[in-house]
Amino acid sequence: MFNQRISLRCNSKMLHIILSKKRKKYYRQSKFKIVFSFGMDTVIYSRLLFCFSFDYFFDVLECGLASSGTSSKVCQSLFAIYQRKVKYYVMRLLRRLSLFKLARRNLTLPRSSLFPVDPVVGPRTTILLSTKDRAGALNECLPVFSRNGVNLTKIESKYAMDPTEVQFVLDMGLSPDDPKVRRILEDLTSNKTTLFAKQVPPRSVPWFPMTSKDVDSLALLVLEGGIDLENKDHPGFHDPEYRKRRKEIAEYAATFQYGGKPEMVKYTKEEIQTWGVIWRKLEPLLEKHACDQYLEALGALKTSCGYREDNIPQLADVSEFIRKRTGFQLRPTAGLLSSRHFLNGLAFNEIGLASIGATDEQLAGLARCYWFSVEFGLCRKKPNSNERKIYGAGILSSFGEIEYSMSDKPEIRDWDPFAAAQQDYPITTYQPLYYMAESFESAKQKLQEYATSLRKPFSVRWDNDNQRLVVDSNVVRQDKSLIISSKLYFSSLEEFSQP
Repeated sequence: MFNQRISLRCNSKMLHIILSKKRKKYYRQSKFKIVFSFGMDTVIYSRLLFCFSFDYFFDVLECGLASSGTSSKVCQSLFAIYQRKVKYYVMRLLRRLSLFKLARRNLTLPRSSLFPVDPVVGPRTTILLSTKDRAGALNECLPVFSRNGVNLTKIESKYAMDPTEVQFVLDMGLSPDDPKVRRILEDLTSNKTTLFAKQVPPRSVPWFPMTSKDVDSLALLVLEGGIDLENKDHPGFHDPEYRKRRKEIAEYAATFQYGGKPEMVKYTKEEIQTWGVIWRKLEPLLEKHACDQYLEALGALKTSCGYREDNIPQLADVSEFIRKRTGFQLRPTAGLLSSRHFLNGLAFNEIGLASIGATDEQLAGLARCYWFSVEFGLCRKKPNSNERKIYGAGILSSFGEIEYSMSDKPEIRDWDPFAAAQQDYPITTYQPLYYMAESFESAKQKLQEYATSLRKPFSVRWDNDNQRLVVDSNVVRQDKSLIISSKLYFSSLEEFSQP
């Protein structure tokens, strides 16, 4: 029998998942063993022992599940997650450490397994080139690509282990099986400057949205408690009517699909009256303290979307207004999103583009910059003027914060996104610190400079003609279902670990 065994230990409970498949041929010389272990969480671990034939490793397995005190639904969820993670980590291990061993054993892996292509990213190929570390070495190799009519999308250099050598990672817009790839490798190898040249696999990266439709799935990945009201300090926590109404409106977001229009909400008389109270208090403060760009947009919204004291604007109308002016559209969400999902959801403006491929640390910096600019940003009325104006939405939507930000109570610093990226902030009180830019345009320019400075494994740009992102590197996005499956995994983990 062909067996794989996965054992999970969680709070003294043991779940055994046994996968089996009848062997289709003898292992012969292809019998191979790998012992591999990894941890998914502090309370759960696995140790996997594989004995397999490479020819059948990626065949579909017939699965049998046996558990101790655990529902079959949880078993299936855990198995699905582990199956994908095991496949990813084992393939990465093989690519990095064992390809030369496979050649010695006369074993072969399918070419499609070594050089997969993300169908949405498009055809990409990566060549690793090594030369002597001297001036002009790369320049002598580049004509090979122009002679073959190949466009390089990215060039990255790095030191080799030998101090006299340097390596270049070259990404190009070619399919891995394109005959030009073989010709390029042959031409590079015959070049006296080249020490070696070889095709290498793509880089596996976390899933990210490539099209407007991709964003649709992110909007449903709300944080725990994002839909239900869980904070007892919230003024509506003990109001059953408010909670019911809040849930109804959140359900509109859950049923929204890309390509449709946001649901038209029928606001009650009491809700419109509440809006009117806020409007009468807020409008004169906006006229006095908002920046000129905001006031210009607000005037257009009054004309086109019914912004007025006795009418609550509809999201569908505002989205259409923004689409005509900028190409950007609004999408409702049922609750709070993580910083990564929120910024990835803005992947078609500059700060959203900067979040694609960012590390967790870089993402935290971008989120802080977003907070201190888009949400709570100030600018001068004129350059070198001491008169403050507001462009941050978090301030402009609160008459209390408008009055506070214009007082002498908070600290005011010059807008510096590199400093703001390191600055923590409170979320339940007025801001003790605001950053003020020389102008609204200056605020955008400095934020763009910060976003451009981030060093990431790949970069993207927006193709307006085809309404999608274009990636410069040879990457394969991980399975999007891992995002959703991980949420299911951690929600089931609590139930699974109960005594």
